[in-house]
Amino acid sequence: MNNNRSGTDRPTTDIEPATDKPAVSEEGNTSAFEILLEAANQRAEAALDRERAMRASMSWRVTAPLRKAASTVSPQVRANLRRVAKAAWWVMTPWRMPARLRAMRFRPLKEVVLRGTTDASDAYGVWIATNEMRSPLLPDRVAGQHVSFLLTAGASPEKLQQTLKSLLSQSVGHWDALVAVSNDAPDDIQTLLEGLSKDKRITRIPVSSDSRAPGLAACLASASGDLVAL
Repeated sequence: MNNNRSGTDRPTTDIEPATDKPAVSEEGNTSAFEILLEAANQRAEAALDRERAMRASMSWRVTAPLRKAASTVSPQVRANLRRVAKAAWWVMTPWRMPARLRAMRFRPLKEVVLRGTTDASDAYGVWIATNEMRSPLLPDRVAGQHVSFLLTAGASPEKLQQTLKSLLSQSVGHWDALVAVSNDAPDDIQTLLEGLSKDKRITRIPVSSDSRAPGLAACLASASGDLVAL
């Protein structure tokens, strides 16, 4: 006797297909949001507590008349008064002077942005206004390289001053400028370079003529930077 049953006689079970999608718990998301919201509220409340403590302090109440008076004067006068107060405080606390000097020594340089000009007679100023733009901060391995700029004084003290001012405004200080100056250079150029002689990064290179090529060659012979720029 054959006990085998046909496929139609066998019981069937419905098997749901497996899925890889994780179940999203609205309750879990709500709980995480509430935790973040509570943390933000705590930080805001702590900031308000600090402000209330500052306003309740004796120093805040004592200096209230000064702040009220300062609000009625011009920004320039306020700046001058702030400098006087700072100088007085430094005189009263001389033991903190070494720490202040160290902080000033390592303070980052303030970069000056040159706006340029639209005056057609000032070619360099027009070039700055058209092409000059600040690049992002360089990585340490690039910023640490020393750059030697090779210049010729030329015949215009204004253009030379603009060029050197552009270099002095750079936030990276690893550079020096070598300026080729002929013996018969105008007195204005000589005076300009003498005024900048306190900055050891600017070096005068005496040359016999005001020709550009020999002047740059003389500067290149004295350059000591890792990179050279014209």
